Amino acid sequence: SIYPQVRKFLLPKLETGKYKRLELVDLFGGDGEFVERMLSSLERVSTDFHCNIVDLNKSSLSVAQKRFTGSSTVLVHEPRDLTYEELFKGINYPPNVVTVLGGLCADVLSRNEALSIANKIYQGISPEGLFVLSGYTPILLNATDFVNLGFKVQNMSVPANALARTLQHPYQLYILRK
Repeated sequence: SIYPQVRKFLLPKLETGKYKRLELVDLFGGDGEFVERMLSSLERVSTDFHCNIVDLNKSSLSVAQKRFTGSSTVLVHEPRDLTYEELFKGINYPPNVVTVLGGLCADVLSRNEALSIANKIYQGISPEGLFVLSGYTPILLNATDFVNLGFKVQNMSVPANALARTLQHPYQLYILRK
C-alpha cells in the first residue's frame, strides 16, 4: 500500500503550523481508505480540519459514505466525472491539500485529461497549497509538466523497483506546492 509512504512524506509538510484551517480534498478518493488512515494524523496537525472525498465510482463512494456516517470532519461528495465537472464543487474553502492517489495514471485517464485536471487543481488550490500525487507507474505527468503548470516540486521519488524484475508494482510520489 502506498498510504504509509504518502503519510511519511506529507505529515512533515503539514506539521509546520502553516495551516490554521486544513481543507483536504482526496480526488479519485474511492472508498475513503486513505482519508481514514490519515484522520488521526490530521487531528494532531490541526483542530480545524475537513476532508472531502470526490470520485466517480458510486459503489466506492457508498463504502466511503458508510465508513464516515456521522462524521463532522469528512464529507463524501456525490459521484462526479472529474474530467468534465468542477473539481471543488461543494467545498466551502479553497483546499490547501489535494491528494490524487492513483487517479492520474495511464489506466485511468489520457495524458490530456491528466494535464487538464492538474491545471484545475493548480487554479483551485489555495496559495501555498500542497498537491500530493501518487500511483503505480506510469503516471501520465512528470516534474516538468508540474513546473510548467506553476507548481514547485517539493518531493519526487522514483520507484526503487522500477527496473527490477518483480511482481510488486512500482509507484511514484510527488509532493508539489503552489
